[in-house]
Amino acid sequence: MKVLVAVDDSGFADYIVDFVIARRWTADAEFLILHVVPSLFPLSVPVPPNLISQLNKDLNESAQNLVESVAAELRSAGRKVSTAVREGKPTRQILALAASDGCDVIVVGAHSRTGIEKFMLGSVSMAVASAASCSVLVVRHPSAGEKI
Repeated sequence: MKVLVAVDDSGFADYIVDFVIARRWTADAEFLILHVVPSLFPLSVPVPPNLISQLNKDLNESAQNLVESVAAELRSAGRKVSTAVREGKPTRQILALAASDGCDVIVVGAHSRTGIEKFMLGSVSMAVASAASCSVLVVRHPSAGEKI
């Protein structure tokens, strides 16, 4: 069984790690930890090319640190883990990697955004769940019900 675990840098990754560790998986389960770095283009303000290059470098380094941190936690719990960092639209990259790697399950987090925030930022978990060709587990933050 292949499980794609999509994490972001919002601090929500801890809940996803706890969920994955606590859940029963088949003995052959393999976990692919993914973080998608949003593309910096097109920027609406002119930015010097050297600044774009440095921003990309910093974002990719931060992303690599995040997936390695999550992977280390899962490995310490006895899980077989690999990592990936992609650039682009999160929904598109999650779905593409899940399809190309033949994943059986995708694990994503839900931030419980509402109103204008949801309209402006969208819902990656909702888009992944509605478009994925495999099962999707949506991990909710423990305080998600408090926003209602």
